[in-house]
Amino acid sequence: MMNINSKFFEIDINKQRKIINAAINEFAHKGYKKASTNEIVKDSGISKGLLFHYFRNKKELYLYLFDRAVEIADNEFYSGLDYTETDVLKVWRHMALLKFNLMRQFPEIINFIMSAYFEEAEEVAVELQGRIEDFNPSKVNDLFKNIDASKFKENLELDKALQVITWTMEGVIEQERNKAKDISVENYNLDETIEKIEHCLSVLKDCFYK
Repeated sequence: MMNINSKFFEIDINKQRKIINAAINEFAHKGYKKASTNEIVKDSGISKGLLFHYFRNKKELYLYLFDRAVEIADNEFYSGLDYTETDVLKVWRHMALLKFNLMRQFPEIINFIMSAYFEEAEEVAVELQGRIEDFNPSKVNDLFKNIDASKFKENLELDKALQVITWTMEGVIEQERNKAKDISVENYNLDETIEKIEHCLSVLKDCFYK
């Protein structure tokens, strides 16, 4: 983690989260060069002077965000994945719940991390390279290497069935991500989200499993 102004960590955790989310959102959607610190301070509700009191410049803010985003994603999502599970619907259930819990706090965090892999701005490219080499988000694909095909109905094309399951679950996750943008962590109804995912998985099970 970068050595930024320690005063940032002394402010209220909700305020920290608001600043982080505002900056992550701006960088994820516009990239490093086009991202505006004016938009970040407007969305986070702080002054520009205060932002640069915590972070000396735009580059320091960006690199801190990447380090923090990777740390959060690792702790809240990747470290919780179960690579021994062979039931694809259970894999998706567990993965979706981990993602929901992460995204209700930081809706754009995964998008931001992925955008950093394609960031070409020279100002941050060298520092990013080493960080990217140490973090591999594609490891999530290993979850689907040993799926138990015997659970599926006979005469189904397994690849197509798995693709439909993926499209469906990614769609549900995207809906929840968009909802999380407009709802505070305290007001986010995780039980409602769990109910939605359970219903979706039940429908998929009836469609594809024996």
